[in-house]
Amino acid sequence: MMLTEDGEVEDITPMSFEGSSNGRFEAVQGKLNELLDENGLMFNFRRSMLSLTEHDDK
Repeated sequence: MMLTEDGEVEDITPMSFEGSSNGRFEAVQGKLNELLDENGLMFNFRRSMLSLTEHDDK
């Protein structure tokens, strides 16, 4: 995924992860963490997403 200087999405490249039922979640999590780090933001995406999806495991 590429961002323009004003922070808009320029290009999205699909990623494929095999061997994990959470592969899609891991790909999204990794890309968002990468983008957040590039912009100097401190945000724990994994913790917030896990708290939102805890009820799915029950």
